[in-house]
Amino acid sequence: MKRPDVRLLSSAFIFLALMSNVPILLAQESPHGNLETACGDCHGTSSWKELASPMKFSHGATRFALKGLHAGLDCKKCHGNLKFSGTSSQCIDCHKDIHRGELGASCDRCHTPATWLVPDMAQRHNFTKFPLLGAHVTAPCGSCHVNQQKNEYIGVTTDCYGCHRAQYDATTAPPHRVAGFPTECTQCHAATAVSWGSGFNHAQTAFPLTGAHAAVPCSQCHQGGKFRGTSLQCVSCHQSDASRVSSPKHVPPSFSNDCSACHSTTAWKPSSFNHGATRFTLTGAHVTTTCSSCHINGMYVGTAMACFSCHQQQFNTAVNPSHVASGFPTDCQACHATAPGDRRHLIIPRRNSL
Repeated sequence: MKRPDVRLLSSAFIFLALMSNVPILLAQESPHGNLETACGDCHGTSSWKELASPMKFSHGATRFALKGLHAGLDCKKCHGNLKFSGTSSQCIDCHKDIHRGELGASCDRCHTPATWLVPDMAQRHNFTKFPLLGAHVTAPCGSCHVNQQKNEYIGVTTDCYGCHRAQYDATTAPPHRVAGFPTECTQCHAATAVSWGSGFNHAQTAFPLTGAHAAVPCSQCHQGGKFRGTSLQCVSCHQSDASRVSSPKHVPPSFSNDCSACHSTTAWKPSSFNHGATRFTLTGAHVTTTCSSCHINGMYVGTAMACFSCHQQQFNTAVNPSHVASGFPTDCQACHATAPGDRRHLIIPRRNSL
């Protein structure tokens, strides 16, 4: 006996069922792909659209725990075709890379699931070749990344002049361009400062600023905005000061143009001239004698060192004994010391025997 055609019988059965409105129960394929999760972990029993409450499924049990803004998203935002298995966990697969790949695919280097904003960018910037210091900490990103496409950061120059050329050219006190200042701003300005106030270290030049010089405005010595080639000689700045002095008169050649021979940078007075460095060391009463007593009419160079040149009047008026009548020599130190009343070196000349 010939066996009946199973396919033919099945087709006939379905046809007859359709014609008689008999419901047919067919197996349904899951729209979510190959999942090991039971349907009841997510769905209710009344409808597929009804989600179980509480839901037994936990996204934390997968390789992608929902944190921050991800926790409140609709499933379809990430699983657009309702296929759950095999969904990528890479940020770039859901989020358009506005940086065009220049910063890599690891968004979590700067961003968190809580927000796209980067509140600690100043700290993160410290891991780049340009740590943010001073006024740079609060500067908007676009202030430095101005010539790049939007959200582009790689390739931005890190030298000061690259961003601050306009300020360099516009500065007039002193005029940086005219004065020939270097374009390396950090030679004068501190990167940690919050303003352009100069942080130039004058000690690195041939003229360290000490004493009163430390508080003098730059323009007072660098007149006309001239910085390179400025004279280091005191007289180049203090000629007028020297000319006004009358006690004693500071007139060449009696006085040297080297102010530091007598004065310090702290103040003009008191002077610190070391008379011991000359051929006439001051001792005794000479130490407290005013300069003009010996250096009459402001004459310093070539002043006589013989006692008699200053003490001739005392020699001529001496009566006990009379120096003139006694024929005493004019070399005072033969009998006198420089200390008043000091008779340790007093020599009593012997009279000739009768």
